[in-house]
Amino acid sequence: MQPSKNMNRAESLRFPRALRCVWFGLLLSLVGVSSVAAADVVYIDVRSWAEYQIDHIEGDTRIPLSDIADDVPLAFPDKQTPIRLYCARGGRAEQAKSLLTAAGYVNVENLGGIDNARRARGITE
Repeated sequence: MQPSKNMNRAESLRFPRALRCVWFGLLLSLVGVSSVAAADVVYIDVRSWAEYQIDHIEGDTRIPLSDIADDVPLAFPDKQTPIRLYCARGGRAEQAKSLLTAAGYVNVENLGGIDNARRARGITE
């Protein structure tokens, strides 16, 4: 993809969807996420890579809001999978929840911000 005048650097480096899907599937296989049972709760950080680099919860999946509708069905095809979303304050997590609910996921919850996600799970740092 050639950068345009209206495109930032991150957008110009974005992989085509087909390549991203293959890469994402391979990555999930390597970390064992594809073997998640439907009863296991999945925690998804919908923040940007830059935000994740500053602070994150170890072991959680990071799927940015812009990719949530494409990548969650690849990683978690069972629409009954309990999914808990969080971001910085809860706004993007709520948008992601709406997208996943529209895609047929029935057990999706917005935990709000990352600090709320930690408190809900009893994680202290």
